[in-house]
Order: sequence, then structure tokens, then C-alpha cells
Amino acid sequence: MTIYKWIVVTLLTILLSIVVFFAVVVLLDRTEASGR
Repeated sequence: MTIYKWIVVTLLTILLSIVVFFAVVVLLDRTEASGR
């Protein structure tokens, strides 16, 4: 059960990192586009 929990936590962390990365990229892109 410990290994299962570790895998779930790792996958959630990776997923969260990807979501945050794309959110930052989109926000920066919108800021740059509106600044032109």
C-alpha cells in the first residue's frame, strides 16, 4: 500500500507541475500579446 500511495503522490505532483507550467506560459503569452 505504501508503494501505491507513493506512485499516486508522484503522479499528482507531476500533473500539478504540468498544469502550473502551462498556466504560466498562457498568462505570460497573454501579457505579452496585450502589451503590444
